[in-house]
Amino acid sequence: MFPENKAIYLVTILLQVLFCICYGVSVNINNLDDVHEGSDTRMTCAYTRDSSTSSSDPIVTWNKIIDGVADKISATQSGSTIIEPSYQDRFGVDRDDDRILVITNTLRIDSGTYQCEVVIFDDPPADDDTVTLNVILQNDCINHACSNGGICTPSSSSMGYTCSCASCFFGQFCETPSNACSNNLCQNQAACVPVSGSCTEYACVCSSCYTGIFCESRMNACFNNLCQNGTVCVLDSGSCTAYTCTCPSCFTGQFCEIALHGCSANFFCQNGGTCNTVAGSCTAYTCTCSSCFTGSFCEIGMNACFNNLCQNGAVCVLETGSCTAYTCTCPSCFTGKFCEIATNACDANVCQNGAACVQTSSCTAYRCTCSSCFSGTFCKSVLNACSRHVCQNGATCNQHYCTEYTCTCPTYYNGTFCETYLGPTSDDSTSLAIVFVFVGTVIGIILILLTFCLIRKMIMPSPLQVTEPVHDYQTVIPASIGETNRDSNHVYDEIPIQDRKNTVVYANRIYKTET
Repeated sequence: MFPENKAIYLVTILLQVLFCICYGVSVNINNLDDVHEGSDTRMTCAYTRDSSTSSSDPIVTWNKIIDGVADKISATQSGSTIIEPSYQDRFGVDRDDDRILVITNTLRIDSGTYQCEVVIFDDPPADDDTVTLNVILQNDCINHACSNGGICTPSSSSMGYTCSCASCFFGQFCETPSNACSNNLCQNQAACVPVSGSCTEYACVCSSCYTGIFCESRMNACFNNLCQNGTVCVLDSGSCTAYTCTCPSCFTGQFCEIALHGCSANFFCQNGGTCNTVAGSCTAYTCTCSSCFTGSFCEIGMNACFNNLCQNGAVCVLETGSCTAYTCTCPSCFTGKFCEIATNACDANVCQNGAACVQTSSCTAYRCTCSSCFSGTFCKSVLNACSRHVCQNGATCNQHYCTEYTCTCPTYYNGTFCETYLGPTSDDSTSLAIVFVFVGTVIGIILILLTFCLIRKMIMPSPLQVTEPVHDYQTVIPASIGETNRDSNHVYDEIPIQDRKNTVVYANRIYKTET
């Protein structure tokens, strides 16, 4: 801890080395709260000699003791000072006394031990020569008298410090509060009133007939008058606040705010009609009628059916509770809001498959004109040409279109409808004759052989009986065109008989039968 104001540490060192006498003393800065961190700290190295004949100036050196080693801060002789680069940012020597080391804006890192060395160059001193060396740690802001938030700053003044006052205070020790009205600019006998919470702001309370921030302007009642509609403002005699509005024609009221018009007096609008003034006149008016009334004075009750739009003999019917709405009751065969649309039975027809709808004698009756290939009342049925064909003699009907077909004729028939019987040809008769002759011959031979075998058997029986194969020849004609009668034991030969009008007839003939 430091002493309350000045700490004096006295160390007397007598060192005699040749012609140089060196003296040194140290001081500790241990508690920066006592020296006000952030303010200047001053250390004075004072020395006195009891007897000396030396006229040379001593060298005053300041060191900071770091880990027991002296680290030089500055060296001064005869007003010439050298500050080491590492200490130049905040360390210096008082310009008026080079024995005083100054630490500007002291920080906590500046705490530690500081040493003052004084080197005196002289002849060998007398035996009774004594040097006294004092180090004084000085910070006059420790017990400063700054008040009202003033900040103490060490200085070279007689007090050793000065006070920097907070806003709203002044004086050597910031003891005097400021008064915003002390130098106010209020005029024309206005009263100055400080603004609450501020020592610099104030307001001027003006006397009558003056206005402005500083009450610098004389009032004119007509300056911001409330007269309307082109009225002339006239100041009242002897007053700076009262005035009168002189109204033009068609206006009245204190500020001429009331327009005189035809509706302001008696008017004749009836049945709740609204009166409307006419521009440029204060006597003429018009009536805006309420619903259900018309006429210059709304005297005529309205009838919605009076000019109705119903058409085609429709009956107009007023809607209940309204004088403007109506409905049209349409006669038959007409529809629409105003019965303006003639109804058409075909509008809702059910004709199908592209059939055309044709309205008949009534607006509700129609018929369907079917397209080809369809029939029925609504053209729903598909036509089949073979459903009513006239093919004959078992011919087959083949449909090519919904109205067209052909007949496939059986054997020996021809014609569009297979109506013509052809019968066998001469070539066919010859062939049959040959076949019959051949078959007869074969049968005869077989019968002879059978007779021979029976006779032989009867004459000379044998233990082994042999059954001869039976040969049969027949002609098969298919039941219809395109049908072929085949089985695994017959060989067929198909011979074209006739080809006429898409009809081809085949005859199937058996030449051989194998058992």
